[in-house]
Amino acid sequence: MEAPKSSGRVTVRDLVDTLSRELADRHPEKWAHPTDPEPMRRTIVAAINAHGWPPDGIPGVLHLVCMHIETGVVEAFSMFNDLACGDVSLVHANPAQWYVTGEGESTMRELIGTTAERTKDEHHQAQGSTRTTEVPPFLETHSVKSILYNNSDEPDWDKYADFRTITPREAVLLMHGLNPKAHATAGPTLAPPRLRRDHGSGTHVATTFFERVSHRVEVAERDNLPARPAAEWLHYAGERAWTVCDDFRALAEPKQPQTGPAASTVATKPLQRSQAQELVILEALRTKKYDPQKLPSVRKGARDDPKSVIRKIVMSERPDLFQSVGVYDKAWERLSADTRIRRNGHQDAP
Repeated sequence: MEAPKSSGRVTVRDLVDTLSRELADRHPEKWAHPTDPEPMRRTIVAAINAHGWPPDGIPGVLHLVCMHIETGVVEAFSMFNDLACGDVSLVHANPAQWYVTGEGESTMRELIGTTAERTKDEHHQAQGSTRTTEVPPFLETHSVKSILYNNSDEPDWDKYADFRTITPREAVLLMHGLNPKAHATAGPTLAPPRLRRDHGSGTHVATTFFERVSHRVEVAERDNLPARPAAEWLHYAGERAWTVCDDFRALAEPKQPQTGPAASTVATKPLQRSQAQELVILEALRTKKYDPQKLPSVRKGARDDPKSVIRKIVMSERPDLFQSVGVYDKAWERLSADTRIRRNGHQDAP
């Protein structure tokens, strides 16, 4: 397949370098020092952004770009003959020899922004609420959702901090950084019109995001749960392997540890990685209106094969859980082995 005719294109190397520098410049106060030359410190932080920080399990921008190419979210093309990439390892090894289109660059910018925010959330979760050290300055960004998805009408977090309880709908929206007042309509119209695909201006990323949030609102309301404190909603999200934004986590977690009878009895036990992977796959299936017990029988590997459809979604949204296609395949096999997913009532073959 050849690249579409388009005047806009950027090499993967240049895209990674640009995004890495932009992420570093979002919070210069995290790394700048008055007595040290700023260019050197900025270069170091940008390089860490590009290649990641393995000790804390933080993926670099190059890894994330290659992952989105591998899962088919965006396509990379050869600088030599404009043919589409068939082996993402070639892009990883020599990113200067491959490019993405202008549309691919825009999609990648949005994906990297939301992934960076989620990575920061996961870092906070891993360290626990009692840890006081700062999150590293690399791969840290303000949520794109608060500006783009709320049309710049951000939640009033101070107001919600005064609420003793929060309704299911408010809780789910706030978990995702959405302002409940700005999203008063349920269902597929939850997304602002300018971000909806059926209006011709929406993006795949925005559409998928609002599909997922709408599904989670339906789940919480279907459970007939009463309004409850934010801390209990945080526990509810943790049991389902949902990620939540930092602002909601700060709302839910006490400012100081409590002791005695007034202390919260809600204890969040971290899910095992395999459990979280399985929950994420099952939720993605239901969000896309698949019945996990009645998946359609289609040719394996076909574009409309549920396994392929869901792989693209979860690998782009949760790189912290699905670092490779092999990891995803093993999680799918576990779900099939214990019959939590079936094709037309039969166990799915590996």
